[in-house]
Amino acid sequence: MTVYYVFKALNPASPIGMTLPDGAMPASTQNLVSGVIVWGAAAFILCGPIGFLGNLAREPFPRGVPFQFIIPLIAFVETSMRISVESDAAGFAVSTTWQVIRALAVIAAVLLLGQAVMERRRRRSTRTPESSVS
Repeated sequence: MTVYYVFKALNPASPIGMTLPDGAMPASTQNLVSGVIVWGAAAFILCGPIGFLGNLAREPFPRGVPFQFIIPLIAFVETSMRISVESDAAGFAVSTTWQVIRALAVIAAVLLLGQAVMERRRRRSTRTPESSVS
């Protein structure tokens, strides 16, 4: 995050790497510091809940399955928002990268779902029927 804002201060066009139009002013050091502080605070506040959800994802089947979809869902939603807003200005390489990340998020979700189905089948097949005692 800090590296992002340092590079953003050095080359302030949005998205990073594009040239500023003539007469545009670069980002100030105050924007750099405030960006680091805001996103640092957000990371500090969110690290506990995200870590807790990650721990819940480790729970055995079926309790942990819904929590395993959080990261692919975040990746899909975030890149979809970027594609809809920034795709035209970002260029071919960046737009393609976002499309690939979005596709990989869908693939990861499908694989996680497949793993959950296989785990459910495995658990059902290893159950032994209770024998009736007469």
